[in-house]
Amino acid sequence: YTPSFRPHYPEPFVTALFGIESGSIRIMKKYMRGKIWPYPIEQYHEVNVQGIGILNDNHWRPMATLITGWPDETPDDTVQTLELLDKMKGSKVFFVPLMFIPLEDTKLRNERRVGMDQMTPEQWDVFATAWRMNINTWASHQQPLFTFASLFSYFTYFRWKHGKKVFAPIMKIAGFPAFGSLPPKFPLKSDGAIDPQYCREDVRAIERAQEVRPMPALRDLPTVPEQLVR
Repeated sequence: YTPSFRPHYPEPFVTALFGIESGSIRIMKKYMRGKIWPYPIEQYHEVNVQGIGILNDNHWRPMATLITGWPDETPDDTVQTLELLDKMKGSKVFFVPLMFIPLEDTKLRNERRVGMDQMTPEQWDVFATAWRMNINTWASHQQPLFTFASLFSYFTYFRWKHGKKVFAPIMKIAGFPAFGSLPPKFPLKSDGAIDPQYCREDVRAIERAQEVRPMPALRDLPTVPEQLVR
């Protein structure tokens, strides 16, 4: 892609498609344990964030698929995907959010596909957050168009078909402050980001840090008896 192809692109770049799929360590460990081999799957967030950063530094602007609606996905799994998206804010990447679809010749081929009627508020928010980030990164100059399209689609279709749970996600795409709510356990900040106090890994890191006894300063160490030095 070059500025001559898209005038609002300030510099040329290369793109490629790869799959992030989920921010849930549990799901990745269960279905795609070797996704970031040789790194342990527990470092999945860090590898993706740093990898995209390296690509951006070398003029790559990748596309990344995200899958929600896994057969055994829990709200906690979905929130981990939202946490990963939050860590990628500011990165030059185009997210492609998708619903889980069982494919032939895979271990999940007999699983049930999740339709939009079965989507949870957290799963709707994955779609909304991904597209909010896409608009901010790639088409902020077209926000009025996205606002009109979001409002039109909500009042003419989505509110009748899917109810109140789609209000907040669609308003996020429209560019309005956070409306409505996700379940109280997972509230969002005014800018749409996840409040760090609700990120489990941050809480656990804080707890671990509190348990670690700090190293004493040099002046606090007991003085070695003079006879031992001699």
